[in-house]
Amino acid sequence: MNNRFCLIAVFFCIACGACFAQNKQQKDEWLMSYKRQVFISCLKSQDTSVSKNDISESINFELMGNTDSTKQADSLGKEFYKLIQPSKILDHNKNKALVNECLAYYESKQLDSIAKSAYKKYLKAKKNLN
Repeated sequence: MNNRFCLIAVFFCIACGACFAQNKQQKDEWLMSYKRQVFISCLKSQDTSVSKNDISESINFELMGNTDSTKQADSLGKEFYKLIQPSKILDHNKNKALVNECLAYYESKQLDSIAKSAYKKYLKAKKNLN
């Protein structure tokens, strides 16, 4: 009897651990997709042909599973692009260091925080649908 209880307890712990790991992986994928969508939108703000033959946005949409979240990420990238200042170095002809700035934003704690907040809203909306 005691052995059965221990066996059931071990099985339960393994099952819970697997569920937790799967939920964490889904959350991490969602957060990365959100941030990638912001990055792509930032780049596309200057040159829409950047993603002409690229399926990244479709993949991000599939992983995020929410049109509102995708639109928010897209808007965020466009707004960040507007904040990027042209170079003050004359030889650069007032061009922007677009990839550097968009990548720096992608890696920023600020975007991490925004993405986490968006994920919480996504979960809340998903819960309300069920």
